[in-house]
Amino acid sequence: MLALYWTSEVQFRTTMSLRIYSLFGCLLAGHSLATAQTLTSRASHMNYNYVYGAGADSHTGSDVFDQGDLLATDMDELHYEGSTSGSLPGNPGTPYTAGVDIDLYQSYYTIGPLNNLSTITSTNTTNLLANATGAGVSAAYSTTSGNSHQFEFTLARPRRYSLNGTVSSSVNYGGEVTLRRWDGFTWTIWDTSLFGPGGLGPFGFNRTMLSGTYRFYTAAGINSTGGFHHAQAYGDLTFLSNHVTITGTVSLGDFIGNVANEVVKVELVTNSGSILDSIPNVPLNGSGTFTCSTPIDGWTRVRVRGRTWLSKTWGQFLLAAGTNNVTLGGLKNGDADHSGEVDAADIDQVIAGFGGVANQPGYDIDADLDGSGEVDAADIDVAIANFGETDG
Repeated sequence: MLALYWTSEVQFRTTMSLRIYSLFGCLLAGHSLATAQTLTSRASHMNYNYVYGAGADSHTGSDVFDQGDLLATDMDELHYEGSTSGSLPGNPGTPYTAGVDIDLYQSYYTIGPLNNLSTITSTNTTNLLANATGAGVSAAYSTTSGNSHQFEFTLARPRRYSLNGTVSSSVNYGGEVTLRRWDGFTWTIWDTSLFGPGGLGPFGFNRTMLSGTYRFYTAAGINSTGGFHHAQAYGDLTFLSNHVTITGTVSLGDFIGNVANEVVKVELVTNSGSILDSIPNVPLNGSGTFTCSTPIDGWTRVRVRGRTWLSKTWGQFLLAAGTNNVTLGGLKNGDADHSGEVDAADIDQVIAGFGGVANQPGYDIDADLDGSGEVDAADIDVAIANFGETDG
Protein backbone atom coordinates (compact mmCIF):
# COMPACT_ATOMS: atom_id res chain seq x y z
CA MET A 1 0.00 0.00 0.00
CA LEU A 2 1.04 3.62 -0.50
CA ALA A 3 1.73 6.03 2.34
CA LEU A 4 0.85 9.41 0.78
CA TYR A 5 1.84 12.59 2.57
CA TRP A 6 2.00 16.36 2.17
CA THR A 7 4.76 18.92 2.71
CA SER A 8 5.35 22.39 1.42
CA GLU A 9 8.16 21.04 -0.73
CA VAL A 10 7.65 18.70 -3.70
CA GLN A 11 8.65 15.16 -2.78
CA PHE A 12 8.76 12.32 -5.33
CA ARG A 13 9.24 8.58 -4.81
CA THR A 14 9.12 5.76 -7.34
CA THR A 15 10.13 2.13 -7.58
CA MET A 16 9.71 -0.28 -10.47
CA SER A 17 10.54 -3.97 -10.71
CA LEU A 18 10.04 -7.04 -12.86
CA ARG A 19 10.47 -10.36 -11.14
CA ILE A 20 10.62 -13.55 -13.16
CA TYR A 21 10.69 -16.96 -11.52
CA SER A 22 11.36 -19.97 -13.71
CA LEU A 23 11.14 -23.09 -11.59
CA PHE A 24 12.39 -25.30 -14.41
CA GLY A 25 15.47 -23.97 -16.12
CA CYS A 26 15.30 -26.20 -19.16
CA LEU A 27 13.09 -25.27 -22.09
CA LEU A 28 10.70 -28.00 -23.16
CA ALA A 29 9.72 -26.70 -26.58
CA GLY A 30 11.28 -29.64 -28.36
CA HIS A 31 8.53 -32.06 -27.36
CA SER A 32 6.11 -32.08 -30.27
CA LEU A 33 4.93 -35.67 -30.62
CA ALA A 34 1.24 -35.65 -31.50
CA THR A 35 0.39 -38.53 -29.21
CA ALA A 36 -2.47 -37.10 -27.20
CA GLN A 37 -2.83 -33.52 -25.97
CA THR A 38 0.27 -31.58 -27.00
CA LEU A 39 1.08 -28.04 -25.82
CA THR A 40 2.34 -26.17 -28.90
CA SER A 41 2.63 -22.54 -27.73
CA ARG A 42 2.31 -20.26 -24.73
CA ALA A 43 1.79 -16.49 -24.73
CA SER A 44 2.01 -14.69 -21.37
CA HIS A 45 1.38 -10.94 -21.25
CA MET A 46 1.22 -8.13 -18.68
CA ASN A 47 0.85 -4.39 -19.23
CA TYR A 48 -0.03 -1.25 -17.28
CA ASN A 49 0.07 2.54 -17.54
CA TYR A 50 -0.43 5.27 -14.97
CA VAL A 51 -0.65 8.99 -14.30
CA TYR A 52 -0.40 10.84 -11.00
CA GLY A 53 0.58 14.24 -9.64
CA ALA A 54 -0.60 17.84 -9.99
CA GLY A 55 0.31 20.74 -12.29
CA ALA A 56 3.92 20.58 -13.44
CA ASP A 57 4.58 17.79 -10.97
CA SER A 58 2.87 15.12 -13.11
CA HIS A 59 4.16 11.61 -13.78
CA THR A 60 3.14 9.16 -16.50
CA GLY A 61 4.52 5.84 -17.57
CA SER A 62 3.81 2.31 -18.74
CA ASP A 63 5.39 -1.11 -18.97
CA VAL A 64 4.79 -4.31 -20.95
CA PHE A 65 5.96 -7.87 -20.33
CA ASP A 66 5.71 -10.74 -22.82
CA GLN A 67 6.95 -14.31 -22.47
CA GLY A 68 6.50 -17.27 -24.79
CA ASP A 69 8.92 -19.97 -23.66
CA LEU A 70 7.34 -23.40 -23.23
CA LEU A 71 8.19 -24.10 -19.62
CA ALA A 72 6.57 -26.73 -17.44
CA THR A 73 5.82 -23.99 -14.90
CA ASP A 74 6.46 -20.27 -14.56
CA MET A 75 5.74 -17.32 -12.24
CA ASP A 76 6.16 -13.67 -13.24
CA GLU A 77 5.43 -10.32 -11.58
CA LEU A 78 5.33 -6.76 -12.89
CA HIS A 79 5.41 -4.04 -10.20
CA TYR A 80 5.47 -0.26 -10.01
CA GLU A 81 4.85 2.23 -7.25
CA GLY A 82 5.34 5.97 -7.10
CA SER A 83 4.05 8.96 -5.16
CA THR A 84 4.50 12.70 -4.96
CA SER A 85 3.27 15.59 -2.84
CA GLY A 86 3.57 19.35 -2.63
CA SER A 87 1.69 22.61 -3.10
CA LEU A 88 0.53 24.28 -6.27
CA PRO A 89 1.58 27.94 -6.67
CA GLY A 90 -0.71 30.48 -5.07
CA ASN A 91 -1.31 32.40 -1.90
CA PRO A 92 -2.06 30.31 -0.11
CA GLY A 93 -0.78 27.34 -2.17
CA THR A 94 -3.01 24.35 -2.82
CA PRO A 95 -1.59 21.20 -1.22
CA TYR A 96 -1.75 17.82 -2.95
CA THR A 97 -0.68 14.22 -2.66
CA ALA A 98 -0.90 11.59 -5.41
CA GLY A 99 0.43 8.16 -6.09
CA VAL A 100 -0.11 4.71 -7.53
CA ASP A 101 0.83 1.17 -6.53
CA ILE A 102 0.58 -1.43 -9.31
CA ASP A 103 1.17 -5.16 -8.92
CA LEU A 104 0.52 -7.72 -11.66
CA TYR A 105 1.24 -11.36 -10.84
CA GLN A 106 0.76 -14.49 -12.94
CA SER A 107 1.65 -18.14 -12.61
CA TYR A 108 0.89 -21.47 -14.20
CA TYR A 109 1.96 -25.07 -14.02
CA THR A 110 1.44 -28.18 -16.11
CA ILE A 111 1.26 -31.82 -15.12
CA GLY A 112 2.62 -34.45 -17.47
CA PRO A 113 5.00 -34.09 -20.39
CA LEU A 114 4.15 -31.27 -22.77
CA ASN A 115 3.38 -33.79 -25.52
CA ASN A 116 0.92 -35.67 -23.31
CA LEU A 117 -0.51 -33.15 -20.87
CA SER A 118 -2.88 -34.08 -18.10
CA THR A 119 -3.38 -30.61 -16.51
CA ILE A 120 -2.85 -26.88 -17.11
CA THR A 121 -3.50 -24.60 -14.12
CA SER A 122 -3.29 -20.83 -14.61
CA THR A 123 -3.69 -17.82 -12.30
CA ASN A 124 -3.63 -14.09 -13.13
CA THR A 125 -3.88 -11.51 -10.33
CA THR A 126 -3.98 -7.71 -10.69
CA ASN A 127 -3.95 -5.20 -7.80
CA LEU A 128 -4.18 -1.45 -8.51
CA LEU A 129 -4.14 1.40 -5.99
CA ALA A 130 -4.61 5.03 -7.04
CA ASN A 131 -4.90 7.66 -4.29
CA ALA A 132 -4.90 11.46 -4.38
CA THR A 133 -5.80 14.33 -2.07
CA GLY A 134 -6.20 18.06 -2.56
CA ALA A 135 -5.34 19.09 -6.10
CA GLY A 136 -3.71 15.75 -6.85
CA VAL A 137 -4.91 13.25 -9.46
CA SER A 138 -4.03 9.59 -9.91
CA ALA A 139 -5.08 6.69 -12.11
CA ALA A 140 -3.75 3.21 -12.95
CA TYR A 141 -4.83 1.07 -15.90
CA SER A 142 -4.25 -2.58 -16.78
CA THR A 143 -6.66 -3.80 -19.47
CA THR A 144 -6.72 -5.17 -23.03
CA SER A 145 -5.59 -7.66 -21.99
CA GLY A 146 -3.82 -6.42 -18.87
CA ASN A 147 -2.66 -9.70 -17.39
CA SER A 148 -3.15 -12.89 -19.41
CA HIS A 149 -2.00 -16.40 -20.25
CA GLN A 150 -2.83 -18.20 -23.49
CA PHE A 151 -1.94 -21.85 -24.08
CA GLU A 152 -2.45 -23.46 -27.47
CA PHE A 153 -2.62 -27.24 -27.71
CA THR A 154 -3.71 -29.97 -30.09
CA LEU A 155 -5.79 -33.09 -29.46
CA ALA A 156 -5.07 -36.13 -31.60
CA ARG A 157 -8.26 -37.80 -30.32
CA PRO A 158 -11.35 -36.64 -28.43
CA ARG A 159 -10.84 -36.31 -24.67
CA ARG A 160 -13.05 -35.84 -21.67
CA TYR A 161 -12.05 -32.89 -19.54
CA SER A 162 -12.99 -30.73 -16.58
CA LEU A 163 -12.59 -26.95 -16.61
CA ASN A 164 -13.01 -25.39 -13.18
CA GLY A 165 -12.06 -22.12 -11.57
CA THR A 166 -13.24 -18.72 -10.45
CA VAL A 167 -13.12 -15.11 -11.57
CA SER A 168 -13.23 -12.38 -8.92
CA SER A 169 -13.15 -8.60 -9.12
CA SER A 170 -13.82 -5.57 -6.95
CA VAL A 171 -15.78 -4.10 -9.86
CA ASN A 172 -18.39 -5.63 -12.18
CA TYR A 173 -15.81 -6.65 -14.75
CA GLY A 174 -12.30 -7.94 -14.43
CA GLY A 175 -11.44 -11.20 -16.12
CA GLU A 176 -12.28 -14.43 -17.88
CA VAL A 177 -11.32 -18.06 -18.31
CA THR A 178 -12.14 -19.31 -21.81
CA LEU A 179 -11.55 -22.42 -23.90
CA ARG A 180 -11.68 -21.89 -27.68
CA ARG A 181 -11.47 -24.30 -30.62
CA TRP A 182 -10.27 -23.54 -34.14
CA ASP A 183 -13.12 -24.44 -36.51
CA GLY A 184 -11.14 -23.83 -39.69
CA PHE A 185 -12.16 -20.19 -39.93
CA THR A 186 -12.09 -18.65 -36.45
CA TRP A 187 -11.52 -19.39 -32.76
CA THR A 188 -14.98 -20.28 -31.48
CA ILE A 189 -15.84 -20.40 -27.78
CA TRP A 190 -16.07 -23.96 -26.45
CA ASP A 191 -16.53 -23.09 -22.75
CA THR A 192 -16.11 -19.82 -20.85
CA SER A 193 -16.60 -18.23 -17.45
CA LEU A 194 -18.26 -15.31 -19.27
CA PHE A 195 -21.47 -17.33 -19.46
CA GLY A 196 -21.91 -17.04 -15.68
CA PRO A 197 -23.82 -14.22 -13.91
CA GLY A 198 -21.82 -11.08 -14.63
CA GLY A 199 -18.93 -13.27 -15.75
CA LEU A 200 -17.81 -13.51 -12.10
CA GLY A 201 -17.71 -16.21 -9.46
CA PRO A 202 -16.95 -19.93 -9.61
CA PHE A 203 -17.62 -22.05 -12.69
CA GLY A 204 -17.25 -25.66 -13.74
CA PHE A 205 -17.60 -27.69 -16.94
CA ASN A 206 -17.22 -31.42 -17.55
CA ARG A 207 -17.55 -32.36 -21.20
CA THR A 208 -15.76 -33.94 -24.16
CA MET A 209 -13.46 -32.12 -26.57
CA LEU A 210 -13.29 -33.27 -30.16
CA SER A 211 -9.92 -33.68 -31.83
CA GLY A 212 -8.45 -30.41 -33.10
CA THR A 213 -6.60 -27.30 -31.97
CA TYR A 214 -7.60 -25.36 -28.84
CA ARG A 215 -6.64 -22.26 -26.85
CA PHE A 216 -6.93 -22.07 -23.07
CA TYR A 217 -7.05 -18.40 -22.02
CA THR A 218 -7.07 -16.77 -18.58
CA ALA A 219 -6.98 -13.00 -18.03
CA ALA A 220 -7.47 -10.34 -15.37
CA GLY A 221 -7.88 -6.68 -16.35
CA ILE A 222 -9.11 -3.64 -14.40
CA ASN A 223 -8.63 0.12 -14.03
CA SER A 224 -8.48 2.34 -10.95
CA THR A 225 -9.17 6.06 -10.95
CA GLY A 226 -9.42 6.11 -7.18
CA GLY A 227 -8.92 3.61 -4.40
CA PHE A 228 -7.89 -0.04 -4.42
CA HIS A 229 -9.16 -2.45 -7.10
CA HIS A 230 -8.47 -6.14 -7.49
CA ALA A 231 -9.12 -8.78 -10.17
CA GLN A 232 -8.16 -12.43 -10.39
CA ALA A 233 -8.78 -15.23 -12.89
CA TYR A 234 -8.05 -18.83 -11.97
CA GLY A 235 -8.62 -21.81 -14.25
CA ASP A 236 -7.77 -25.50 -14.06
CA LEU A 237 -8.05 -27.61 -17.22
CA THR A 238 -7.66 -31.33 -16.54
CA PHE A 239 -7.96 -34.16 -19.04
CA LEU A 240 -9.92 -37.12 -17.68
CA SER A 241 -9.73 -40.82 -18.41
CA ASN A 242 -12.12 -42.31 -20.92
CA HIS A 243 -15.33 -43.52 -19.33
CA VAL A 244 -16.64 -45.75 -22.13
CA THR A 245 -15.16 -49.18 -22.87
CA ILE A 246 -16.01 -51.11 -26.05
CA THR A 247 -15.57 -54.85 -26.46
CA GLY A 248 -16.24 -56.59 -29.76
CA THR A 249 -15.15 -59.55 -31.86
CA VAL A 250 -14.30 -59.63 -35.54
CA SER A 251 -13.50 -62.54 -37.83
CA LEU A 252 -10.50 -62.05 -40.12
CA GLY A 253 -11.49 -63.55 -43.45
CA ASP A 254 -9.18 -65.88 -45.43
CA PHE A 255 -6.56 -65.97 -42.67
CA ILE A 256 -4.77 -68.94 -41.16
CA GLY A 257 -2.12 -67.02 -39.24
CA ASN A 258 -2.04 -66.03 -35.58
CA VAL A 259 -4.92 -63.61 -35.02
CA ALA A 260 -3.35 -62.51 -31.72
CA ASN A 261 -0.52 -60.89 -33.70
CA GLU A 262 -2.94 -58.57 -35.49
CA VAL A 263 -4.21 -55.10 -34.60
CA VAL A 264 -7.22 -53.21 -35.94
CA LYS A 265 -8.36 -49.61 -36.17
CA VAL A 266 -11.69 -48.96 -34.46
CA GLU A 267 -13.68 -45.87 -35.45
CA LEU A 268 -16.91 -44.46 -34.08
CA VAL A 269 -18.88 -42.79 -36.87
CA THR A 270 -22.18 -41.03 -37.38
CA ASN A 271 -24.86 -42.12 -39.84
CA SER A 272 -23.42 -39.64 -42.33
CA GLY A 273 -19.93 -41.10 -41.95
CA SER A 274 -18.36 -38.34 -39.84
CA ILE A 275 -15.69 -39.76 -37.54
CA LEU A 276 -16.30 -39.12 -33.85
CA ASP A 277 -13.24 -41.04 -32.64
CA SER A 278 -10.50 -43.06 -34.33
CA ILE A 279 -8.58 -45.56 -32.19
CA PRO A 280 -5.54 -47.04 -33.94
CA ASN A 281 -3.54 -50.19 -33.18
CA VAL A 282 -6.13 -51.98 -31.05
CA PRO A 283 -4.83 -55.53 -30.42
CA LEU A 284 -6.90 -58.65 -31.01
CA ASN A 285 -6.74 -61.77 -28.89
CA GLY A 286 -6.65 -65.24 -30.39
CA SER A 287 -10.42 -65.22 -30.82
CA GLY A 288 -10.48 -61.88 -32.63
CA THR A 289 -11.83 -59.99 -29.61
CA PHE A 290 -10.67 -56.46 -28.87
CA THR A 291 -11.21 -53.96 -26.07
CA CYS A 292 -10.68 -50.20 -26.35
CA SER A 293 -11.81 -47.03 -24.59
CA THR A 294 -13.29 -43.74 -25.76
CA PRO A 295 -14.84 -40.57 -24.34
CA ILE A 296 -17.71 -40.82 -26.83
CA ASP A 297 -21.09 -41.95 -25.54
CA GLY A 298 -24.58 -42.02 -27.02
CA TRP A 299 -25.72 -43.49 -30.34
CA THR A 300 -22.94 -44.33 -32.78
CA ARG A 301 -21.86 -46.82 -35.43
CA VAL A 302 -18.66 -48.86 -35.12
CA ARG A 303 -16.25 -49.29 -38.03
CA VAL A 304 -13.30 -51.72 -37.90
CA ARG A 305 -10.40 -52.10 -40.30
CA GLY A 306 -7.55 -54.62 -40.22
CA ARG A 307 -4.08 -54.55 -41.75
CA THR A 308 -5.12 -56.02 -45.11
CA TRP A 309 -8.82 -56.30 -44.34
CA LEU A 310 -11.32 -53.82 -45.71
CA SER A 311 -13.24 -51.78 -43.16
CA LYS A 312 -16.79 -52.67 -42.27
CA THR A 313 -19.34 -50.64 -40.31
CA TRP A 314 -21.95 -51.98 -37.90
CA GLY A 315 -24.57 -50.33 -35.72
CA GLN A 316 -26.36 -48.36 -34.30
CA PHE A 317 -25.03 -48.91 -30.77
CA LEU A 318 -25.96 -46.93 -27.68
CA LEU A 319 -22.69 -46.47 -25.79
CA ALA A 320 -22.78 -45.62 -22.08
CA ALA A 321 -20.27 -45.28 -19.25
CA GLY A 322 -18.78 -48.67 -18.40
CA THR A 323 -18.31 -51.71 -20.61
CA ASN A 324 -20.29 -51.97 -23.86
CA ASN A 325 -20.38 -55.27 -25.78
CA VAL A 326 -20.98 -54.71 -29.49
CA THR A 327 -21.94 -57.43 -31.96
CA LEU A 328 -19.80 -57.30 -35.08
CA GLY A 329 -18.87 -59.81 -37.79
CA GLY A 330 -16.35 -60.68 -40.50
CA LEU A 331 -13.83 -58.57 -42.43
CA LYS A 332 -12.91 -59.25 -46.08
CA ASN A 333 -9.25 -59.72 -46.89
CA GLY A 334 -7.14 -58.71 -49.89
CA ASP A 335 -6.37 -54.98 -49.59
CA ALA A 336 -2.60 -55.37 -49.57
CA ASP A 337 -1.91 -51.72 -50.43
CA HIS A 338 -4.48 -50.30 -47.94
CA SER A 339 -6.27 -48.35 -50.67
CA GLY A 340 -9.77 -49.26 -49.47
CA GLU A 341 -10.43 -51.50 -52.49
CA VAL A 342 -9.24 -54.92 -53.60
CA ASP A 343 -8.02 -54.32 -57.15
CA ALA A 344 -5.26 -55.07 -59.62
CA ALA A 345 -2.72 -53.15 -57.55
CA ASP A 346 -3.18 -55.63 -54.71
CA ILE A 347 -2.65 -58.59 -57.03
CA ASP A 348 0.46 -56.86 -58.39
CA GLN A 349 1.80 -56.43 -54.84
CA VAL A 350 1.28 -60.10 -54.06
CA ILE A 351 3.01 -61.11 -57.31
CA ALA A 352 5.90 -58.74 -56.55
CA GLY A 353 6.38 -60.40 -53.16
CA PHE A 354 5.83 -63.94 -54.47
CA GLY A 355 8.11 -66.49 -52.80
CA GLY A 356 8.86 -64.31 -49.78
CA VAL A 357 9.15 -66.15 -46.47
CA ALA A 358 8.59 -64.72 -42.98
CA ASN A 359 11.73 -63.57 -41.17
CA GLN A 360 13.70 -63.64 -44.42
CA PRO A 361 14.94 -60.61 -46.45
CA GLY A 362 12.39 -59.33 -48.96
CA TYR A 363 9.34 -60.72 -47.15
CA ASP A 364 6.27 -58.45 -47.51
CA ILE A 365 3.87 -59.22 -44.67
CA ASP A 366 1.04 -57.34 -46.44
CA ALA A 367 1.44 -59.55 -49.52
CA ASP A 368 1.10 -62.63 -47.30
CA LEU A 369 -2.65 -62.16 -47.16
CA ASP A 370 -3.52 -65.48 -45.55
CA GLY A 371 -0.80 -65.22 -42.88
CA SER A 372 0.77 -68.57 -43.78
CA GLY A 373 4.29 -67.20 -43.49
CA GLU A 374 4.91 -67.42 -47.24
CA VAL A 375 3.68 -65.36 -50.18
CA ASP A 376 2.30 -67.95 -52.56
CA ALA A 377 -0.57 -68.79 -54.91
CA ALA A 378 -3.03 -68.95 -52.02
CA ASP A 379 -2.52 -65.20 -51.45
CA ILE A 380 -3.26 -64.45 -55.10
CA ASP A 381 -6.42 -66.54 -54.74
CA VAL A 382 -7.54 -64.39 -51.74
CA ALA A 383 -7.13 -61.18 -53.74
CA ILE A 384 -8.96 -62.63 -56.74
CA ALA A 385 -11.81 -63.99 -54.57
CA ASN A 386 -12.46 -60.54 -53.10
CA PHE A 387 -11.66 -58.53 -56.22
CA GLY A 388 -13.76 -55.39 -56.48
CA GLU A 389 -14.74 -55.28 -52.79
CA THR A 390 -14.38 -51.89 -51.08
CA ASP A 391 -14.41 -50.39 -47.59
CA GLY A 392 -17.84 -50.37 -46.05
